[in-house]
Amino acid sequence: MDPRPRKQTGVPRRFGVGVMMVITTMYAVLFAVLQSTPVGVFVSVALFFTIIGVSQAVLFKGRNPRLASILTGMVLGLLLALIIAVVEIRSVPLEVIVIIPFVYGGLGALAGYVVGWLIAAVFLFFNKWQPPLDAEEPATGEKSNDIMQWLQSGEGKSPFAEERPDNPDNPAGGGKTEQ
Repeated sequence: MDPRPRKQTGVPRRFGVGVMMVITTMYAVLFAVLQSTPVGVFVSVALFFTIIGVSQAVLFKGRNPRLASILTGMVLGLLLALIIAVVEIRSVPLEVIVIIPFVYGGLGALAGYVVGWLIAAVFLFFNKWQPPLDAEEPATGEKSNDIMQWLQSGEGKSPFAEERPDNPDNPAGGGKTEQ
């Protein structure tokens, strides 16, 4: 068994167009699921998912997204308990108001964990398909190496130039050659 801890998956701190498409698709699915809910529930759930996702990338520099999701969910649960306590202070007995923060804090932590798990699962599958930009070993391809060598050499011929007879960059083709 490997003694090193495994890197946790979450929302990456740096991302490209592919990740933006994944995030857009996640919101499309979330909005489709919430389509028939009341506006307050729709906004609350969408905001909860957004805050959990941002906390995974920002808190602990993205190194512990699970803990970030749990803490953020707990804080949001406590914030909700505070709002309920302020609004309902006259109609709810004091014993219940004392218990509410513990219940909502625990439920918020659990909800944060579940939402964080859902977000991380999507990015886990996406990272299997395309490695993240902040991976320890950058993905290298033959074409990308050709491009880097071309950029560093300052030569005029692009690695994208195709070997076609009518291509002006191809000396064997219809292009001009210097003699």
